[in-house]
Amino acid sequence: MLDRKRPGAPRMNGIATSIVRIPIRIVRLIRLLGVRYAMHFALASLRRKAIIELRVPGIATPVFCRNSGSDIFVLWQTFGKRESDVPLDSDPVVIVDGGAYTGFTTLLFANRFPQAEIIAVEPDEENARLFRRNLDSYRNVRLVQRAIWKSRTPLEIKNPDDWSWAFSVTEVPSATTCSVAGITMADLVEQAGGRRINLLKLDIEGAEREVFSAGSLDWLEFVDTLVIEIHDCFVAGCSDAVNAAMEQHGFIADVRGQYTVFSRPRAPMARTT
Repeated sequence: MLDRKRPGAPRMNGIATSIVRIPIRIVRLIRLLGVRYAMHFALASLRRKAIIELRVPGIATPVFCRNSGSDIFVLWQTFGKRESDVPLDSDPVVIVDGGAYTGFTTLLFANRFPQAEIIAVEPDEENARLFRRNLDSYRNVRLVQRAIWKSRTPLEIKNPDDWSWAFSVTEVPSATTCSVAGITMADLVEQAGGRRINLLKLDIEGAEREVFSAGSLDWLEFVDTLVIEIHDCFVAGCSDAVNAAMEQHGFIADVRGQYTVFSRPRAPMARTT
């Protein structure tokens, strides 16, 4: 048994945990990328390469992934589990990807729906930089480097030391070099030209409580399908705010892995005589 009082014991525990997880990660990578690119990722990781270029089945362009942090987990969640790849009645014309991270979900949408206009929103500079690299060749994608919020107030990332997939924002009194402007859902409807947002994906790390509980929710009349990860674990009251708003506007809910999918009821088919 490891002596926890000895120097280095916690580090050894961390190494042991990592060793246990390695086979799981390798199996997932092989299932997702195939043996060749799984080995490519493993070798690049051993060489401590900062950015790794991968080929993901179904994605026409290279996918760039950071060697450290949460990218590999988001890669698997997006392209392996495909939880945000929900069935739709028809191909969307306008998609909004809120909390776009490094662009993995946007890549999924852009390849599945190449004719759709996609507006992606991501507040963090480093995430946005890799997003641009991943989506550089997609002319139908536009990145808005702001944070979805209840107003246009200045915001700052309140947990910059956390993994980059979990960054959340908080209001600050005035704009600084570290702040980012808020953007409302009504603003995004306007940026879409007042058209319907056929698919709205939100993964905004607890900001959903503010978005769905403050101010007018008229923007929901422009939304057909919402795919959202609800973060009660970060901010109490998120699910109450989201569920109440969506029920009020006539949506029905379905749970898909970490996401909840809200869609409008289908109109009953007309009887034939």
